[in-house]
Amino acid sequence: MGNESTTVREILRFYKNFKVETRKSKKNDRKKRLKTVTLPAFTSHPPGNEYIEKIFRLPLGEDRCKLNITGINGNIILTGYEGDMVCAKIMYKPKTYDATIMFTSDKTGKYFLTYDKENFDSVWAEIYVPARFFREIRIKANNGKVLVSGISAGLLLAACAGCELKNTYAANLRVESNKRNAYLQNVSAMQGKVSLSGGRLHAVGLDVKELELSAQNGNVALAAKCERHMDYKWNLNCSDGKLNIDLPEKQGLGYYILAQSRVSGVKMALKNMDILMSGHNFIEAKSQKYDISLKKIYLKVDALRAPIDIQ
Repeated sequence: MGNESTTVREILRFYKNFKVETRKSKKNDRKKRLKTVTLPAFTSHPPGNEYIEKIFRLPLGEDRCKLNITGINGNIILTGYEGDMVCAKIMYKPKTYDATIMFTSDKTGKYFLTYDKENFDSVWAEIYVPARFFREIRIKANNGKVLVSGISAGLLLAACAGCELKNTYAANLRVESNKRNAYLQNVSAMQGKVSLSGGRLHAVGLDVKELELSAQNGNVALAAKCERHMDYKWNLNCSDGKLNIDLPEKQGLGYYILAQSRVSGVKMALKNMDILMSGHNFIEAKSQKYDISLKKIYLKVDALRAPIDIQ
């Protein structure tokens, strides 16, 4: 009997030790996998040879993090990668020899660039962050471009003089671009607000559930994807230029469209649409099977002088 009890105790002890060792092994394997991730290589270089460069590599916080970056007369490049470090190359042109600039983080998991704007002529940044670990990203490039790729975030705000967003998802997307062109490729969001003043907008594979677009003094070309969500609501306002909207035609997809160009004309080439009201500058239409469509898209377009072409 004693031998049987000893055997049971040994089995229980072995099982307990086995679980501990398994946990340790998994933890070590995870560390090994993280260690084998190659740190990203920086590739951007501002024009000219007067820039100073600093490289920062910071560990990732435990909770979902925040990023806040502001540049001056330069571009900000943000790229997502599969790693556990936040890596940044800061390129700057100081006005004085003692001008200081730092990329750092605090205990709350916020990563930010600190410097006195009065002491710098130009600040550029190239940053790599874990692709799906930031709940809030705010990027501002005064007189510069913002280039974002491979990022998934809760909030993504880009304020700039032109931008490129590729393969990006945000629950809340905010883009404010002026003077230069904006290009969006495979960009998805729950809510999106895009404001442009000058420059063209070209969007391909756009998949935003609720979109508010305001564009002035530039052509707008949108190619919708409409795969991620079941219901869409788009409100587009344009002044000058030309507005082209390319919509997918798939089974089970229904449209309700209100489009008005106060000066120029409205054209629509979608198939299987019932025209409710129409004129040279106005059209109201919906898909023939809109009421029983599995996926519905409400599109309202209001333009001043921009002609509208929906297809």
